[in-house]
Amino acid sequence: MLEIPMPNMQNIKTKLDSVSNMKQLFNSMESSDFEKLKKVENQVVNFKSFMEDFLWILWSVDLNSFRNRNINSVWKKLILVFSTDKGFCWDYNYKLFKRVFNEYSDDIENIDVFCVWKRSFEFFAKKWFNIVGYLKIADEFWSQDLSEVYDYFVSGVANNTYSDISLYLNIYKNNLNSKIVNYNVYPIDDTSLSTFVTNLWLDLSKFSAVEWLSLWVDSQEFKIEMEKQLIQYMLYGAALQNKVAELKSRISVLQNVKNNSEYVVKDLKLSFNRLCQSLLTREVSSIMELKTSC
Repeated sequence: MLEIPMPNMQNIKTKLDSVSNMKQLFNSMESSDFEKLKKVENQVVNFKSFMEDFLWILWSVDLNSFRNRNINSVWKKLILVFSTDKGFCWDYNYKLFKRVFNEYSDDIENIDVFCVWKRSFEFFAKKWFNIVGYLKIADEFWSQDLSEVYDYFVSGVANNTYSDISLYLNIYKNNLNSKIVNYNVYPIDDTSLSTFVTNLWLDLSKFSAVEWLSLWVDSQEFKIEMEKQLIQYMLYGAALQNKVAELKSRISVLQNVKNNSEYVVKDLKLSFNRLCQSLLTREVSSIMELKTSC
């Protein structure tokens, strides 16, 4: 009697169905992330256009009076870490957290951390950093959704709580990977502002060419208000860039997983067809043997 190894066939069929279902899931997740990415990229385009107009005004006002203010003697530092809530971003988050941890692990008692999105909160809480704030933002967000970060920031400056405030985030460098950037948002210096503008793919030189003092404003309150607005826009821009990098990182991982699943599906189909062919060959041989014996 012919012995048919049905368990083997059933095992292959189960794996094939499972991998095929996973592939469909990855396709769905990739499509969803592409839609989200398109929306965020449109926000970035609009934000860049707005910042061009704002920077023209900013460079036309004499801001030296507050850009060069004396910083207080407090040694406490605040760092804002923009991470992600999403899965499939392990390497994306790990490099960022490793960079921050290596820079501040020897001075934890003088460091406060404000975490934007979930993964940074989980990491720095486990490392015993002092978490002073945690903000979770939806995939679709606007400037006002960062008000909690901004309010804490302004309060820290007004109360002389911090002598230095900087942010860390990922931006998408090219089609292959992201890179970590950090810069001060208080005090604002030329290097930090240049980094912010450059990361938006704006040309800093055309703003620097504006004649200083072409718009003389003697109101210190106005100048400080301009600085506050700039800081708010820098935080919002950082959140947008971080979200773009997150989504592109996820899409890249999902595409790799999907491609790998296609190879697995091909191998399983090949194994399944070979087994079927083997069974068919054995079946034909058995029938021929029976016919010959008769």
